[in-house]
Amino acid sequence: MFHRLALYTVHIRADAPRALEDPVFIHEGFSWGAFLFGPFWAFYHRLWLPGFLLLAALVAADLTITALELSEASYSVLQISLGFIAGLWGNDWWRAGLKKRGYTMADIVSGESLTRAEQRFFDRHFPDYVAPLPALPHYA
Repeated sequence: MFHRLALYTVHIRADAPRALEDPVFIHEGFSWGAFLFGPFWAFYHRLWLPGFLLLAALVAADLTITALELSEASYSVLQISLGFIAGLWGNDWWRAGLKKRGYTMADIVSGESLTRAEQRFFDRHFPDYVAPLPALPHYA
């Protein structure tokens, strides 16, 4: 069965101790979170400028539609268009925000899911690591 592979960029804080143990994985492609939640998604990822710009664009669109007395369909088209732009650029904004905070791109990995991409990243950077087995319950 064919599985679609997704690409992820992996970002680490190079100056942090044990930086490879806490990477940030960003999906390459359209950001559904940015499309659906716009400025809230940006604020969640500490992307203040894109968040405020998206918020200002939504307010300006609302004021323009109201002032010109256009239909609600026009407002919906404008809102969806702004969401689409945010979805297209969202992950790139996130990468730029991480770079400003001192992160560097450490790797590019692929996987059928985020979990599989994470596994490939850790297998590549910690090939000799063997996870300890969970403790078995002791019955008396």
